[in-house]
Amino acid sequence: MSQNMDVQDLSHRSRRTTAVLACVALSGVALAGLAAPAYAGTVPSVRSGTTLAICTVVNTGTYQKAVDPGGSDAPEADTVTGTGVLNCVDASGKPLIAGTSTYAVNLTGAECTGDVTGQTITEKITWSDGTRSTVTLAKNNAVELGGVATVTDSGSISAASTRFAGSTVTSLGTADGKGCGSAQGETSQSDVYLQTFVG
Repeated sequence: MSQNMDVQDLSHRSRRTTAVLACVALSGVALAGLAAPAYAGTVPSVRSGTTLAICTVVNTGTYQKAVDPGGSDAPEADTVTGTGVLNCVDASGKPLIAGTSTYAVNLTGAECTGDVTGQTITEKITWSDGTRSTVTLAKNNAVELGGVATVTDSGSISAASTRFAGSTVTSLGTADGKGCGSAQGETSQSDVYLQTFVG
């Protein structure tokens, strides 16, 4: 009975992961590749409750230590560092701005399959007009199955940032790890997110 419930649970998680990935991928098709003009004038001000930008984010990262080598599936503290590309539209869907980022993810219990909620992310974005944003995110919900995780994040942008300072950020997407189940273990990760900035 317990084995049957485990199989059903894994099947349910797999279907949920596939559904989220499909939604994010469709959003990426709609938004990615938009020509984002650089701002020559005043950076938009932050107003309470205003959607400032909706961005597709594509990240590529590397683990400091391989996760679950040989299929051990034992949670262990780890760090992922990487780079990302952002393409953003405004609340009406018009092209707004693009950017590149560097990021670091601190994982308290990295593993190929399991609940990896509780991670924190620091993201430093350089926008195409030269402005910058420093984002701090907490992974509120992250469930990983065979290296693929559905993730929701929330956080804020530092007051010292020169774009979107003091605004809040939410993210929905998937993280796809490479190497789970192998002798080497999971060593890299690619992410696709839909990230919303609200003032």
